This record gives sequence, structure tokens and C-alpha cells, in this order.
Amino acid sequence: SEPLESRVMLSAQRVAPAFAPAPGDLTDVNGTLFFTASDDVNGIELWRSDGTPAGTSMLRDIQPGPTGSTPNQLKAVGNTLFFVAYTLSSGGELWKSDGTPNGTMMLKDIWPGPGSSSISGLTNVNGRLFFSAFNGAGQSQIWQSDGTVAGTRVVTTASSNAVALAASGNRVYWRESTKMKMYDRGTGAITALRDFTSGPFYSTDINGTLYFSAAEATGGAEVWKASGATVSRVADLTPGPADTWPESLTNVNGTLMFWANNGQGKRGLWKSNGTASGTTFVKATEPFVNRAAAGGTLYFSSATSAANPGDEEVWKSDGTAAGTVVVRDIQPGTLGSMPAYYAVAGSSIYFVARDMVWRSDGTAAGTVPVARTNLTGSSFPLPPTTSGQYVYFGGSE
Repeated sequence: SEPLESRVMLSAQRVAPAFAPAPGDLTDVNGTLFFTASDDVNGIELWRSDGTPAGTSMLRDIQPGPTGSTPNQLKAVGNTLFFVAYTLSSGGELWKSDGTPNGTMMLKDIWPGPGSSSISGLTNVNGRLFFSAFNGAGQSQIWQSDGTVAGTRVVTTASSNAVALAASGNRVYWRESTKMKMYDRGTGAITALRDFTSGPFYSTDINGTLYFSAAEATGGAEVWKASGATVSRVADLTPGPADTWPESLTNVNGTLMFWANNGQGKRGLWKSNGTASGTTFVKATEPFVNRAAAGGTLYFSSATSAANPGDEEVWKSDGTAAGTVVVRDIQPGTLGSMPAYYAVAGSSIYFVARDMVWRSDGTAAGTVPVARTNLTGSSFPLPPTTSGQYVYFGGSE
């Protein structure tokens, strides 16, 4: 494969040397871009960029030599970047960076010694990091960190496995076995909430209420919500034990939008204000995963019909049937442009389609290519990422 480079989209300016493999985990922290990359000398390490070649450099050689520390799960919380990095002496553990070499440091060796604590689910809960990790006894626990060594501490006692962390207001939710639980930062209390046979999936916060897809033994898979310790089903779209399996729950300017099939002729986009009566069918569409909300508009990639599942193009919806339409048919015919990797910049979106980075204002005329991911024709695109005044992406040349 050809070496890859990082580019500033709007001017197609190279801001970093060629990398192999591709740079990854592009993450914005208040206008500074952090990412992982490997140059000709070092293994995969943490880098930063201010959008200029002079301001793009490796932050710290965490694991010297060609192996590298392979930073992953980059998460911005306030002015701090949290991530997991590997060293021979400590294994994979929690690190942080303030964008300086001296401020890039390990916070806690949760599984002491060279063993890794299998950290996952890094979640920003109102300015505090929460995550799950295994201690030296192999027990799963919820941890929190304020970015200091002393403030990186365990929250829960050992459990079988804590998964599916999600934030809403000042609370973090997760699942242990079949039980959904909640920790309230204000009170410090842990509350066991409800049993689910599956889920929660597609969790999204809307004004302090967590919405998610989950299944219980008697009601099938539906949309649920958690407001504090109160958990309730939003609507039984498919009455009885049958499943609706809502997907791709998204906060669109305070309105919940999602895809579902109620098995009664309403297969497509739905919206909800959090009540049963306010949960309504919008328009028939094919399922979608790639999506982004910009202002009061949902953008998503979907096939134009069930008969042509490969004809995926960019759609938009304002929550009405008339306003749910294909934005532009970039690749006419039965094989669509397959748009993916959405990023939001103000009221516009950026995405990758047909080896190009595109910008859209929601109109066909305003959906235009702005840069190639590869000047020679083949590509290995990275998700466009906004940081400061720039939109970054990667491509081979």
C-alpha cells in the first residue's frame, strides 16, 4: 500500500509527513487536532497539529522503538485528551495529554505490572471521564478520572462485566449482565434500574434524558428512555412481544429521530418528542448507519429503494415526509456513491464519497466536491474531522 498523508481539506495542504499505516483516531480538543501515526523512525504514537506543517509533531515517544505505544480510544473531555496506550512495563493503561510532551502521562496502572486492564467505553459525563476496566484480579469495574492521578479512582465494586456506558446530564449508565445501572455524580449513588434481555443500543442524550433501544422479556425491542432513575418505554411501536428494533437513534436539535420497522407497514424514519403520542412515522426509507445532525436537519446515507440496496446516496430530513429527500444523486444509476464518514461544521456537513471529500449545505447545488482523498485515483480515506478553522482528512498519493 502507498504511504498516507494528512491534509487540510479546504486548501488541500499537507500538514504532516507521509505515514504508513494511515493516521487514525483524529480527535479535536478545543481547536487542536490529536491523532495517531507512525513515521519512518517510531512506531504508532500520539501526534498533534494546529493545521500547519511547523505545528504538526509527535507529542511523546511513549514506547520507544519501532513497536510504539499504539494509542487508541482518544476522548476529549474539556481541555484534556484521554487515551489508552501500551508500554512494555505497564501494558495498556489510561493516559492523558494537555498537548505538551510533559503533560502527556499515564494516570493509573489499574492492572499492576505488564498486564493490560482492557479499558473500554471512555465516556464524557459532564466534564468527567468514566470508563470500564479490569483490575489485577480480573474483575470489571467502572472508573472515573478528572485528569489527575489522585482523581483517577474506582466508582463501583467488582462486577461480572460492565458494558455499554452512556452519559446523560450528570449521570452515567451502563449494563451488568442483564441489569441496567446508573451512577449519579451529584449524589455519588449507584442505582440498579431495570433488567433487559438485550441492549441498551444507540444511546443518545437529549436535554438530560437518555434514549436507547433495548429489549425486555415481555415487550420486545423498542425505544426506551431514562430520566434519572426512572426508566420507561417511549412507545410500543410493535405491540406485544414482537421486536421493532429501533436503530440509529439521533438527537436532531432536541427531537429524537431513528429508523424502525413496526411490521405493520411503517418501515423507515420515525421521530419522537419522548411521549407515546408524540412518536410518529415520518417516511419510508431503507435502514441507515452513517448519519449526522446539523441544526434541525438529519443527514444520513440510505439506499433509494429496497429494490436497489446498493444505490446509497445522501438524504436529509427535517422531520416531515415532504422534507425527507435525497440531497443529491451523486452517482446516478443502481450503484450509488456510498457516502460515509460524516462531519459537521456549522450548518454544513462533510463526507467522503467516490474518492472525494464533499461539502453540503442541504441543497443539490450546494453539495459539491472540495478535495480528492487521493490525487492519483485510488484512496484510503479517513473520516473528515473538524478542528479549529480546518477540516482534516487523510488520503494516499
